[in-house]
Amino acid sequence: MVRLGASVFFTRWARFFFDAAGMPLKIEGTAQDITAQQELQLVLEQQVQERTEELDAANEELAASNEELLASYEEMASANEQLNEANHLLNLSNENLRQFAYIASHDLQEPLRKIQTFGALFQAQYGPQLGEGINYIQRMQAAATRMSSLIQDLLDFSRLATQPDAEQLTDLNEVVDVVLTDLEMLTSESEASVKVKPLPTVRGDGRQLGQLFQNLLSNAIKFRRPNVTAMIQIQAIEISQFDLPIEVRPPRQARSYYRIDVVDNGIGFEPQYAQRIFQVFQRLHGKEQYSGRGIGLAICEKAVTNCGGPITATSSPGEGAIFSVYLPKEKTYLS
Repeated sequence: MVRLGASVFFTRWARFFFDAAGMPLKIEGTAQDITAQQELQLVLEQQVQERTEELDAANEELAASNEELLASYEEMASANEQLNEANHLLNLSNENLRQFAYIASHDLQEPLRKIQTFGALFQAQYGPQLGEGINYIQRMQAAATRMSSLIQDLLDFSRLATQPDAEQLTDLNEVVDVVLTDLEMLTSESEASVKVKPLPTVRGDGRQLGQLFQNLLSNAIKFRRPNVTAMIQIQAIEISQFDLPIEVRPPRQARSYYRIDVVDNGIGFEPQYAQRIFQVFQRLHGKEQYSGRGIGLAICEKAVTNCGGPITATSSPGEGAIFSVYLPKEKTYLS
């Protein structure tokens, strides 16, 4: 093989002729230009080298991915163990709540009923002889009544916490009608105005939804502004999952939701308390100003969660409040 300039030649055969002194005279033979083949071979060798390097890099990436996958699998296994442990603890917690519900409904209520009964008898029979001491009996009776109401609220909350998600269809118009009937005396005494626009049928427990609206309406009436007639409106609209506020995270994903708003013109509250008010025993006002035990809105939050949705509150001092309940529309649950 001979290289001349930029070309490469391959000699197939050659015959050399020499003179008497041994000096070469000529060469006879054949030669072939293999420049193109040589260049192609170099290109192929370079491509093979590049592919080899790419394959080595891909193998390294695959090995790293396998390590990451193994680590993810181990993390998932650990997460599953933690989830199983959390479920076990949740079951224990629910069992403790059920035991509390039994104790609250029997062992705690019975002594209070006796205090109220004997206190009423003592006041009826010996009231005139007690003079100003009758005030102590009355205060004892009032305290026993408040305690009984508190226990009942805790009992309602514990039952909501341990009950599974409800699935039966419930007409909210019927639910609100029953609640308004129960609150008829309260609305009449306070001269409150309650307007209800057509409401949808949703999947949920009627009793729990009744507790929801009873607490929301009772609060709207209780926290009315002095010398201002309480104006309350209940309305509903259908919204897509994409129209949910960014801070709203439903426990049950669906394609669309009903947003039910309970709007009032009451005293309102500072916006920073919008999440706090749904916690148990959270009160924004003293007992001297407004009665209550700080459980009603916690019951509302739990009732809505059991129906697959969240509840939010929007308000400003002196501007009333809007409580928005988001409930999944029937048969649109996403897996």
